[in-house]
Amino acid sequence: TYNGTEQESRYSFTMNSNGLPGSITNLDEAIEQLSLIASGEEMEELLAYPRSEREEKLIEFWVRVFPTSEGDINGKMREYYRRINFVNQQYGSGNEGWRTDRGRVYLVYGRPTDIEKHVFVDQQAPTEIWYYSHLGKQFVFRDENGFGDFRLVSPFW
Repeated sequence: TYNGTEQESRYSFTMNSNGLPGSITNLDEAIEQLSLIASGEEMEELLAYPRSEREEKLIEFWVRVFPTSEGDINGKMREYYRRINFVNQQYGSGNEGWRTDRGRVYLVYGRPTDIEKHVFVDQQAPTEIWYYSHLGKQFVFRDENGFGDFRLVSPFW
């Protein structure tokens, strides 16, 4: 109570018991989001399992691809799904952020070292250049329609 009045606060959170990050609320979607790092064969295999086995098989996938000590939380898995959440919030403009070009590059390479932004100049569409100096890479995205839908124009996947 506060000054004679009762107040109630409610908080919701997600907790997964089998080692999956709490951000995973839809197992099938979490498997689909692996499409950038898993082969087509691995994706088909994961989705072929009965629903009751998919959580276990997803964890096995991460352990096989990014081994950890037994009992340790898979940091690569946690980071990947943290990035999924970030790009969905940051780059989801009418589409899930992880399906956008900027989202896909961020998922694979992480945060750029630097981002150079150019707004409409001399009738040219807004452009972003993402630099990954530690990798010697840069990616150029252009918003041709002016609605924030930046498409990768260079280099191509």
